[in-house]
Amino acid sequence: MEKILSEKLAVLQRQLEMSQQAIPPMKEMTNTWTSLQKISENMQALQKGLENLQVSTKEDLQMLRADLEERVPKAWNVPERKDSGVDYLGGHGIHATGDEDSE
Repeated sequence: MEKILSEKLAVLQRQLEMSQQAIPPMKEMTNTWTSLQKISENMQALQKGLENLQVSTKEDLQMLRADLEERVPKAWNVPERKDSGVDYLGGHGIHATGDEDSE
């Protein structure tokens, strides 16, 4: 009887050891959970930062466009026309080198 009980106890101890190895310790699980929460918080902060960057870039581009729309006609000494379809920068005039077209 004692032999049977000893064998059963040994089997139960091995099963207990195996199950403890299969399940990560509570501290490790807590660390993993904390890390996942931090990752989530960082992702949210990154998303918010990207949204702010997108808005800021859009505003900057609008300001640059308004500035260029004001400067380009003056630089080319061309009357300002809105939506006329005229390409102020194409074709003739002063090139990037500063040389004028000779016709």
